[in-house]
Amino acid sequence: MSRKNDRNRVYVYGNNALSPVPAREEMIREMRKKARNSARVRRNQERARRMGFLDAAVLGVAFLIAGLILIHNLQLKSDIVSRTQNIAALKTQLNTMRLENDEKYERLTTRVDLAEVRKIAETELNMRYAGQGQVQVFSKDESDYVHQVTDLPDRKK
Repeated sequence: MSRKNDRNRVYVYGNNALSPVPAREEMIREMRKKARNSARVRRNQERARRMGFLDAAVLGVAFLIAGLILIHNLQLKSDIVSRTQNIAALKTQLNTMRLENDEKYERLTTRVDLAEVRKIAETELNMRYAGQGQVQVFSKDESDYVHQVTDLPDRKK
């Protein structure tokens, strides 16, 4: 392959070159094409930068909805935190009440003297333990039942 440089033209000989290609004309065509493309690109960029009223309104509504969702989410989280704190306070109160109840129950059960109760029952109320023949034990079968024959009388106050 050999090249021959001329003042305005470049010729390429060989099996790849079929016709002469003028270098200056090609450069001018490429520059015009770039200029047209860059002008087209600039116009497209300007159109993309311009925002119409409808675009701005849609964008504004979208931001408003996103803000409202965010505010609602924060309120829900705040409610959850306050309810959790309230539940914790109620649990503490319940535990305190249980402890007080257990203490009172222990105080009452330790305060009752069973010997004193037996003494009062025998002396003042004339109660006695059942003798040998007074206690009767019945065996219960699964098929047994109680049948009420008459209605119980109503108590009137």
